[in-house]
Amino acid sequence: MNIPKIIKFLKTKAGIAIAVIVLGGGAAAYFFASSNGVKQELLKAERRDVTQIVAVTGTVKAASIINLEFLAAGRVAYRPRQVGDHVSRGETLLALDAREIDIQIAKAKATLDGNKAKLDQLKAGATPETVRQLENAVTASYLNALAALDTAITKSDKSLSTLRADIFLQNNKIRSDFQLALDTFTAGAENEMAKADADVAKARAMREGVRGIVVDQPKYDAIFSETPFLLGSVRNVLVTSSELLRRVVSAYVTQSTINAYSTDISTVRSEHDTAIKTFADAIAGIQAAKDVLRVKQEPPRAVDIAVLEAGVKTAEADLALLEKQKGDTILVSPVDGVVTNLGYEISEVARPNTTAVSLISISGVEIEANVPEVDVAKVAVGNPVSITLDAIPGETFTGKVTHIDPAETVVDGVTNYKIKISFDAKDPRIKSGVTANLDIETLRKPNTLTLPQFGIVERDEGKFVRKLVNGEVKEFPITAGIRSSDGYVEILSGVSEGDEVLNAGLKTN
Repeated sequence: MNIPKIIKFLKTKAGIAIAVIVLGGGAAAYFFASSNGVKQELLKAERRDVTQIVAVTGTVKAASIINLEFLAAGRVAYRPRQVGDHVSRGETLLALDAREIDIQIAKAKATLDGNKAKLDQLKAGATPETVRQLENAVTASYLNALAALDTAITKSDKSLSTLRADIFLQNNKIRSDFQLALDTFTAGAENEMAKADADVAKARAMREGVRGIVVDQPKYDAIFSETPFLLGSVRNVLVTSSELLRRVVSAYVTQSTINAYSTDISTVRSEHDTAIKTFADAIAGIQAAKDVLRVKQEPPRAVDIAVLEAGVKTAEADLALLEKQKGDTILVSPVDGVVTNLGYEISEVARPNTTAVSLISISGVEIEANVPEVDVAKVAVGNPVSITLDAIPGETFTGKVTHIDPAETVVDGVTNYKIKISFDAKDPRIKSGVTANLDIETLRKPNTLTLPQFGIVERDEGKFVRKLVNGEVKEFPITAGIRSSDGYVEILSGVSEGDEVLNAGLKTN
């Protein structure tokens, strides 16, 4: 290819025209591909208030008597109202003695605070002051081991001196007035005595080599690794000497004297064993102190954090359960109404699942509705309700759940549970028989991390979100909580605030 000729040609009018056609064709192809490609919409994880709604349809009916009952037995401690009194919604009508539960709640709060403090402390790591204290503890453990070594050497010297006085003469020879059953045993004892003398002398020299020196861990470690074995040879000769005295027969030494020698050796052997064990424990204490320092200096392990987080969650659950039990000791009026019956006096024992208070709503009407079994566990007495009526379009009324039937009602083969809702305010336009559309607010979580529902992929194996990672779409598992009526889903794990995920349900060109 003649490059100069091509360049010269492109400078001509014909060459320029061809170049424009080629480049124009490339631009058209790019924009075509771009305009026909699918653009993914990104959704951001943000915090908002999440409300869980159970939507059902009911019918307005004439108000009936509302019966309230305790879930557990207890002694009545508070009874502020009498039959015939007008009461307001939220007013306490009866309360049981809850002092024992209050004590348990206080303990549960203390446990929760303690678990949170441990978790915070673990995440924060050791303070400089704590590290200094632990380093000092390591130094102290070395000095403690050194003192134990001094004692072990002293007890070894005492043991050898006792052996010389009772059994051995100079140069570690067995007394001539002992006649032994086995000459080879005598030779073994004398060899062990000589070795013990040499080993104790070596241990003493090693100890003296660091006397007056500031703790030098490598030097001390070398001493502490060898001296236990050196001083252990003393025990060997003590054991052998005890056996020697058991075998000895002498015409010159009485049995009572031999027994006294045995007692002497037994005494120094016990003292020596104690000193050696104390020395070994002190050496182990050095490693223990180092381990504590190392753990404090290292960043917390994920498994340790998980254990403490589980402890916090358990304590929170225990506290929530106790607070619910405390709430169950109080009967609160779910409506503005009139008390028609009070079943207990002060100090009487209330029975569970038995009517304790009866009242009737002053609104004169209430709503009956059927809640499917899949939703009934979400609904509780006292839940706020948003109400619209077909007979009064364009207006929204408010009310409260006042009753949930404990037994099921089967409608067209479907299991439901009947509930009752009272209106918050009386309105003469509301008539019996009117159809009511109900949005029951069963749970509200403020400032909760959420994603739009169409940002979540649901499959049999779980819930996922899709993210762009280096230009590639990847799926990540998440844990979701409640789903609000406006299409947002609570995110418990797998996504952080500000993360962007792909719109899995909608795509825009």
